[in-house]
Amino acid sequence: MRYHSISKERKLIILGDSHSRGIAAEIKYALGNDFEVNGTVMPGARLENIIKLSEERISTLDKKDAVIIWAGSNDIGKNETNKGLNHLKNFVINRQNTNIILITAPHRFDLQESSCVNKEVEVFNRKLHKIMKTMNNVEVLQTKLNRNDFTRHGLHLNISGKEKIAKTISNYIKNLGMKKEEFPIAMKWEENVLKRDQEVTKRKLIKDKKQVPNLNEVRSSKRLRQIPTTRKVDFLWTAD
Repeated sequence: MRYHSISKERKLIILGDSHSRGIAAEIKYALGNDFEVNGTVMPGARLENIIKLSEERISTLDKKDAVIIWAGSNDIGKNETNKGLNHLKNFVINRQNTNIILITAPHRFDLQESSCVNKEVEVFNRKLHKIMKTMNNVEVLQTKLNRNDFTRHGLHLNISGKEKIAKTISNYIKNLGMKKEEFPIAMKWEENVLKRDQEVTKRKLIKDKKQVPNLNEVRSSKRLRQIPTTRKVDFLWTAD
């Protein structure tokens, strides 16, 4: 399997709430000059507002580009999980022209583990994976973060947390815009099975041919023929 790059410069647009602050700079550093990276942060914004902002900006993108959306925490906090997911679903359906990367909502370390908000975070992420499972141009990236990746307050990411998220996104982005060239691999066992079946069929045909008599063939016998004896017409009667 070989890869051939089809474009040198690609566009990457990052849209999100306050959690995405500083992510664009980290990703730009990780990807280098092959990508044009732009980020827009809307603190306190819900998915509906962020999606409206993205409509015009991504209309010119294509399959070698990508849009990253990291939002949903404010929808969860206002108990509007389903509403936010519906906006996100409609956005994805109407935007098949480019790649879309969605980041799952992070855990709220500023709240208790058993809080209703953190339970709703789990529900949001689970539904997000389920909804986007059938979408071909969407990738959902999981935020595998722990307490050490957040500030002392526990709501937002610290520097190490942002670097971790940026690395996860960058590793995925590097594979975008690449064509896979696949070559069929001949399996030796398949060739051997085919030859074996052909040989068995050939032998069966020969055997069947021997068993079927040829009606046009002149049969001859090697047994010695006896000379026929003569007899009288009235051989049952003797003369007086």
